Amino acid sequence: MKNKNLKTRNIRKITIGLFSLLFLTGTASAAHYRVTIDCNHSSISNTDTTNRITASFLDRNRSVIRRVSKTGITNCARNEAGFSINSERTLGYVEFSTNGNDAYYIDEWRLFVDGRLVKRTGTDNARGWCLSTDPGDARGPWQRYVTGGCRSRIRFPVSVSTVPTGNRAYRLTVDCSHSSITNTDTTNRITAAFLDENRRVIRRVAKNGIRNCQS
Repeated sequence: MKNKNLKTRNIRKITIGLFSLLFLTGTASAAHYRVTIDCNHSSISNTDTTNRITASFLDRNRSVIRRVSKTGITNCARNEAGFSINSERTLGYVEFSTNGNDAYYIDEWRLFVDGRLVKRTGTDNARGWCLSTDPGDARGPWQRYVTGGCRSRIRFPVSVSTVPTGNRAYRLTVDCSHSSITNTDTTNRITAAFLDENRRVIRRVAKNGIRNCQS
């Protein structure tokens, strides 16, 4: 009888544990993912579009979490297009697509998770990407500023997890060795500056002299 009671208590404990696990899983908080696109470039014009632009949020298995679309994006010089979702799934890729041949230019784009910038792709007024169903839109004035020609769909890997709360430890390493050249080290002071999403300095770390690059 004693063993039977013990077995019953163990079953109850397991059952309660399973219900607790289900409860915790069901109440996990969703992350807020937001992608913004800067479509302005100082050297080319007509970078906006009348077409439908879609941002697809994909998980690590490239399965679509959600798609968000905007029909017509104008005033690239002042506004950035934004696409947002909430999801408990971990984001692995962001994909941009268009439904027409009114070319749309992506100068750079940014990914925010819960309001924090976690990825920035592209360089302001350098080479970006063209969204269009007409590959010929990459010719002419845009040719010098388009990577990979105009495409109807462009996918970028992001591989981000939910941003942790509290303080984080950032570590930056620099490989200064090159097999074909020598004297790649320095006696000067080298400074690494860590900046936030608004380009404000969080902290600077300096080293006076860097030796033995090979090791």
